[in-house]
Amino acid sequence: MADAADDPRAAPFTYRTAMDHGTSAVVTVAGELDVVTSPRLEAALLELVEGGIRRLVLDVRGLTFVDSTGLRGLVMVMRARDDMELVLRSVPERLGTLLSITGLDAVFTLE
Repeated sequence: MADAADDPRAAPFTYRTAMDHGTSAVVTVAGELDVVTSPRLEAALLELVEGGIRRLVLDVRGLTFVDSTGLRGLVMVMRARDDMELVLRSVPERLGTLLSITGLDAVFTLE
């Protein structure tokens, strides 16, 4: 599959990482997290985890859409290490509803 940045089907999607205290990072995500863009974010987050990040905060206030592959990617990142915390910060109402319906609101730490 082509990188989301090169895929003509890709909706606008960006992420930015800021390191915080050595073993934690804040990643700000915006746009649509879907079948096209999710693999790119998942790979970037797994790279952070493999690099020693133990607390990963995703600021998701800029997400406008999340599908099941986006949720799957977040779960896969969370399961990458037993000693890792994945926090979803500033969850938009639609995403909060989706997390509640799927039961993932009890799995992720929500801020």
